[in-house]
Order: sequence, then C-alpha cells, then structure tokens
Amino acid sequence: MRVKLKFVLALSALVLCRAALFARRAGPLTVSRQGGFLECSVENAPLEITRKGGFDIVKSPGCSGSFTPGALELPVRHFFVALGRAAVSSFELISVEREILPGRFKPRELGLPTPVSAGPGKGSGAARGAPPAAKEPELLALNSIQERGGEYFAAFSLRAAEYDYSSGRLTRIKKVVFRIELEGEAGAGDSRSSTDGRFVSSFAAGYDRRPSAMPSATDGYLLITNDALMPYFQPLIESHSSKFNCSTITVAE
Repeated sequence: MRVKLKFVLALSALVLCRAALFARRAGPLTVSRQGGFLECSVENAPLEITRKGGFDIVKSPGCSGSFTPGALELPVRHFFVALGRAAVSSFELISVEREILPGRFKPRELGLPTPVSAGPGKGSGAARGAPPAAKEPELLALNSIQERGGEYFAAFSLRAAEYDYSSGRLTRIKKVVFRIELEGEAGAGDSRSSTDGRFVSSFAAGYDRRPSAMPSATDGYLLITNDALMPYFQPLIESHSSKFNCSTITVAE
C-alpha cells in the first residue's frame, strides 16, 4: 500500500509538472476585474509548420485543429474563464496583434479523402486553390456559458492563425485582448481561467462529444477550480482518468 501511494503521488506530481509546462508553452492567459467588466489577455505560442504531402501542416502548442469539415486545418485554442456568480452580458475585442509569416503556404483542408472515382482535378477546394465551402470560424467565439455549482463559466475559442487564399499568406494571431461585460453578482469571488481544451469540449454547446472529435493538443490538462466547485469537477476527472492525464490546482477563496 505504501509503495502504491508513493507511485500515485509521484505520478500526480509528474502530471502536474507536465500540465504546468504545457500551459507555459501555450502562452499566458490573464484575467483582471475592472468593475462590472473582465479584461482578458490571451497570447498564442508561435506556429509550428511542417510540409507533408504537398500541404503545410500548421500547429501551435496549446491548440487543437478545426472540427468543421471543409474548413482549413488551422490551430484553434480553447479556454474557459470562470466568472464567479456573474454571467456574460456581452464581450468585445479590444485589440489584436498579428504577425505575417514570410513566404506562401498551402494549409490542408479538413474532410474525408477524395474518392478515386472522383478523378483528377476534383479534389478538395484547398487543393485546387479555392476557398473551402465551409464558413471560416470567427477569430474569437463565445461557445457557451455554463453554470456549475452556482458559478458561471464562459467557454471561448480563439483562432491562432489566419490564411489568405489569394496571396497564400499565413498570419499568426499573437495576442488578443478582449473585455467581458458581466451581469449579476459581478463582485462575487475571484476570476480564474484555464486553457483546458478537453474540459471545454466536454460541455461546450455545438461540440461533438465523440472521442474522434475531441481536441488532441495534449495528453494532459490542467484544471483550475476552488474548494466549493471541486466536487462538481470530480466526476469529470474520474471519467477521463483512464484516457487522459489530469491534474488540478485548487484556488483558495
């Protein structure tokens, strides 16, 4: 029993270190309260581009790919912001910092392989140099607002890159600052944030919960909560424990 306990503690420490390291690689996410508003700043990590099969595979630490068939496989960062007992009235972008990468690129389009019977020249839109049929997602999207244990969480998605078909130009989204207007008990509790994509996808509206559609950015994730909310997250942690490495940080009130 003592050996097993030591192993569990060592494994927990290893997972926590991996999750913390992953959060640093993904780029910081900060939240500050200003009266009835939350000002949020999100920085994306540099893009990682590899050439494969005539296409550029674009990735960024802390991000997963697009889930929309027909859309380009560009990195998307999922995160949530804990709002305390306040809800979201609205949100607005304040500033966007971009970096244009030198050269021309050809990202791959997300979708099923083209049947052989389709013949030459009938591949995907991206392969032909035409925009895909699927609508490109918003730069910053509010996926859903969820209530857990009397407190609210806003689940967001942020694109880490943009692509221009006419020029083949690829742009990294370096940093986004946005403001959330709160309604309700805006002064209750501290605001917390996490870049846990799998946690967000587990309850965010519009996400397919099949394993194949879950974000695959990392094997582990970091969950930030408090003593009051921890019991509500425990079933989630236990349900994923057989597949994913999971660690938590409890924030004292």
